[in-house]
Amino acid sequence: MTASRDLTAERSAEIASSGKAKTIARLDADLIAYFRARADATGVGYQTIINAALRNAVAEVSGSDNALLTIETLPQVLREEKLHAA
Repeated sequence: MTASRDLTAERSAEIASSGKAKTIARLDADLIAYFRARADATGVGYQTIINAALRNAVAEVSGSDNALLTIETLPQVLREEKLHAA
């Protein structure tokens, strides 16, 4: 019989080290469908696209002049980051 290993702490450490916070949000089904469709069309994860959309909304409301990612530019930025990380 093999002992099962609790990976909860290890997963939490991975999440914390990425600068992301794990959260549970209840979103309308049509919004999730929209972001998943965009994810399929762009090849970018739907959670990444939701994050970019939220950042853009915050920048718009706060009047920030920071150039933020758009759904259209995100795939290119991710490719560039992947190249620089290699």
